Amino acid sequence: SMLVKAIQKYVFCNVSFITVPIPESIEYYINYIERKKIKVIPQGFSMENIKLKKYIENKDSVRFAYAGRFYKDIRNPEKLLGFLSTIDMDFQFTIYTDFNNTVYREILIPYKKRLGNKLILKPFLRREECILELSGYDFLINIENLTHIQAPSKLIDYTIAGRPILDCNPGRIPEETIKKFLKKDYSDQLIVDISKYKIENVTEQFISLLEKS
Repeated sequence: SMLVKAIQKYVFCNVSFITVPIPESIEYYINYIERKKIKVIPQGFSMENIKLKKYIENKDSVRFAYAGRFYKDIRNPEKLLGFLSTIDMDFQFTIYTDFNNTVYREILIPYKKRLGNKLILKPFLRREECILELSGYDFLINIENLTHIQAPSKLIDYTIAGRPILDCNPGRIPEETIKKFLKKDYSDQLIVDISKYKIENVTEQFISLLEKS
């Protein structure tokens, strides 16, 4: 609306800087403010008071998990589940997700019937509880967001959980990598440096910005 645009213009004309959490957001704001006034400061996460399980490997099977929402267009698990349906071995894939959407009804439920006990569907957990549960699996699956404009909160939580991460493009399933992970060969795991997301480091960046303004 015209009112929103007027407020936006007023705000942007009267600030020294604006901050965005990811570089991909810059493209939107350069229409309103000089590029030099846009600063990228990542989302901050507290790493304190996080409880983890003592990981114990089960020699007879492999257990892995995914936690997060699915979307038909940008984060669709159908091809991954289709490939897993062709794997003739003992595994258990647990998904913590939202039950109230079309992906759950049209994709997850049919694959649950097809995979049986190999696919476990569970509702979302609180962040701390989810990290605790994820820390007990053999590995974790990250299904990429095809827009590439996403905050890295899932990867941060996965990294805190301390288990190997299998990065998966929903349109091009890394079949050979999945086979390696199922054999508990994690040499192709995704490594994420989460130090810049620690709340202490993020706070320092905001303080530094205040000193410049």
